[in-house]
Amino acid sequence: MTTITETATIGTDELAEFVAVAEEFGREVPGKLALELDVGSSDALRRCWNGLCEIGLDRCLLPESAGGAGLPDGALAPLVESIATGDGGVAMLMLTSNIAAALLPPDLR
Repeated sequence: MTTITETATIGTDELAEFVAVAEEFGREVPGKLALELDVGSSDALRRCWNGLCEIGLDRCLLPESAGGAGLPDGALAPLVESIATGDGGVAMLMLTSNIAAALLPPDLR
C-alpha cells in the first residue's frame, strides 16, 4: 500500500478560504446545472469536472510537490460537504478523485 509521507497542516483561516471557494463553486456550477445533471447531461458533468479541476479540488489532498494543494485529510470532509450543497454526485466525484490520486504510487503523481 502506498502512503503519502508529506504531512500537511493548514490554519483554520486557510481552510475557511478553501471551504468558501468550494461553497461558491457548489452554488455557481453544479447548483445551477442540477436539472441537467439529474437527466444525465454529459456536457453538464464535463463542465462540473472541468470546474473542479480548474480550482484544484480534484487533487487537493496531494502534496504541492505532486501538483495538489497539500491539504490534510481532515480538510476533505468540509470541502465535499460544500460541493454537495450544489450536487451530491459532483461531490462524490471530487471525493473519489482525491482518494484515487492519494493512492497512486509517487512516481505516477
